[in-house]
Amino acid sequence: MLFFILQIIAFISLPSITNVLLFQALILIVVSCYGGGFSNLPAFIGDLFGVKQLGAIHGYMLTTWSMGGILGPLLVSQIYERTGSYIPVFYLFTGLILIAFAISLLIQQDIKRIKRQQAGDREQEAIDTRKPVEA
Repeated sequence: MLFFILQIIAFISLPSITNVLLFQALILIVVSCYGGGFSNLPAFIGDLFGVKQLGAIHGYMLTTWSMGGILGPLLVSQIYERTGSYIPVFYLFTGLILIAFAISLLIQQDIKRIKRQQAGDREQEAIDTRKPVEA
């Protein structure tokens, strides 16, 4: 989620930056988040779904990541051709990152709910398996 927050700040700021070094620093942050997200993906999948499912799910995630690498530049060039500016791209990407951030918050809440439910199920199972004490 930290990657999303950093990118949201960067993409909101980038269109109004006039200092070349600050612009480059923000782009460096965005690129670092991209690489950081890529490196954290296997651990994230393992935490969410368990390591047994890691290989299959990681394959799907890499496929969608690759699709973004193909469709993203096409989208950027279309926006530039229609508007004559890259500024709308920053706002579009900010919106997409906000959606991804919201989804990550919902996933986090769902994981907490599932863990509470599993803990309650284990507790109920322990109660159900106790034998009555005979006098």
